[in-house]
Amino acid sequence: MLPRAQRSGTPSDPLVAAEQLIDCLIDAGRVGEALAVGQAMLPSTEALPPRTRLPVEWRVGYLLAAAGEPERAVALAEERILLAARAVDEPGTLGVVLAAVGEWLVRAGRLDEALRLWGDEAIPALRAAGRLREVAATQAQRARLGASSGLAAPPTPSGGLE
Repeated sequence: MLPRAQRSGTPSDPLVAAEQLIDCLIDAGRVGEALAVGQAMLPSTEALPPRTRLPVEWRVGYLLAAAGEPERAVALAEERILLAARAVDEPGTLGVVLAAVGEWLVRAGRLDEALRLWGDEAIPALRAAGRLREVAATQAQRARLGASSGLAAPPTPSGGLE
């Protein structure tokens, strides 16, 4: 995925501002507010190109899962996030998104679906992009951080290059 400035244009772009605000609120531990900002932006993202809308939709899915609503995160993924990630057509982006959706499926008690998603799509996409080890290490680090702080920063489809 492109760096934020290249992807969305100017820093005054409402989606860029929303992404930055969501990230700041997450860092400050204000998850409910971050989720509210993201959800407020969702209607305005519907008609945008996948590369433009994916970062906000991604964060909302992550926050829903982190807030104990994994079924809503999975529903958003099925309706919008996976479609956008596939349309971007970058194996690394798709792999990271698929890995996270698999995690959300596990949280929702849908283990068989998660295993199929990881085995059939996420792992091959990450391997093709050369990001399998990186994402596995990030997931392990997030698990450790999440266990100690209650919420780890969301992974980004771009591998944190934003």
